[in-house]
Amino acid sequence: MIRAAGLESAAWGVLIALVLFAGLSQGGFSGWGLFGLRVLVGAGLILWLGSVVMRGFIRWPPLPVALAALAYLLITVVGALSSPYPYGSAQALLNTAMFGAVFFLGYACRPSCRPVLLVGFGLGAGILGVYGLWQALSLGLTRVTGLYFNSNHYSGFLALAVPITLGLALSSRGLWRGLWAGLAGLLCVNLILTFSWGLLAVALALAGWLLAGFGRRGWAGVLRGGLLALSLVGLALLMLVSLSPQLAGNLGQRTVQLWGDWARVSLESRAGIARGSLELIKTHPWLGVGPGSFVYAWPRYRPPKIETVPQEILHKRINYAHNDYLQVASETGLLGLAAFLGFWIVVLGKGSRSLVGTGIKVGLIALLLHGLTDGNLTFIPANAVLAYLFAGLYVGETNDPD
Repeated sequence: MIRAAGLESAAWGVLIALVLFAGLSQGGFSGWGLFGLRVLVGAGLILWLGSVVMRGFIRWPPLPVALAALAYLLITVVGALSSPYPYGSAQALLNTAMFGAVFFLGYACRPSCRPVLLVGFGLGAGILGVYGLWQALSLGLTRVTGLYFNSNHYSGFLALAVPITLGLALSSRGLWRGLWAGLAGLLCVNLILTFSWGLLAVALALAGWLLAGFGRRGWAGVLRGGLLALSLVGLALLMLVSLSPQLAGNLGQRTVQLWGDWARVSLESRAGIARGSLELIKTHPWLGVGPGSFVYAWPRYRPPKIETVPQEILHKRINYAHNDYLQVASETGLLGLAAFLGFWIVVLGKGSRSLVGTGIKVGLIALLLHGLTDGNLTFIPANAVLAYLFAGLYVGETNDPD
């Protein structure tokens, strides 16, 4: 006879497979990666619900979090039903349901299962980090993409992963501290080599972490965390120098060049996309153009070509707004944006109970900051699935019995 404990264990096994698979699935909006994410989340939810039926017990998230999530889901459903682009809206609705399911599973995860889940995430992140470093060493100093479509998407994953691994390093002892610290350093090098907005997002989030620590943990805890972060970056860069002196010698020149390209091309192109997105929002303020429909509506609001930026992307195929908040407002209106922001505010509103929880919170904040320049929570399902899963873990920890 199948027991509830067996079904629940199988569900957590599926979640471990999910955190291993997510970053390796290329983060694509369609194709086998997205299909695999949906299958894993669906299987985990079915197994867990089976154990709930047998136990006759379910753990509900706090009411404010549940209401914000349901409000966003309801607005997405209404927008999908009224959208003139049914296929895109159906796909976006499936993704929204997937994000809600994985958040619920993260929240329901037992405290005893969380360390195993974090180890699974660390294994997946380690594979990506090693592959990213290999890319840099084998191709010359280039913008590292990992297995993602481009470096901006990969930097979103790293924006979430770096603070989490730092929190795990600070909270561990002995061999585990060394392993987590080494992984954090490896991911920091990858983040630097993406030459992307994620580096700024993580820097701001970590600075906020250290400043917030002044009042709670005192100078010792703050300095320990800051010195660990700086030491990891320094050691990782030293490793890079020792592995490839020629690559390290070109680091300064290429860094100036790549960051110059970023400022000239990325910044101005994204500003143009933002202007067009705001015009779209003004035309469809309340429910937007429908979930998953930005790509179809965008050509009507495309601004003129920027002649001073030879590689601007405005007149290529623009699939998404390159900004989570403009994307949500464009597709679900200001009502959807209010529900989206409300969800993340109530999720992150409570203080964490551990350094691991603090690392997760800082990682989520870094990803939300990164959302000002890319679509981690709206267009890159791999990053969104991990973010909502960790959001569930964080809310679960803050509501554990004392």
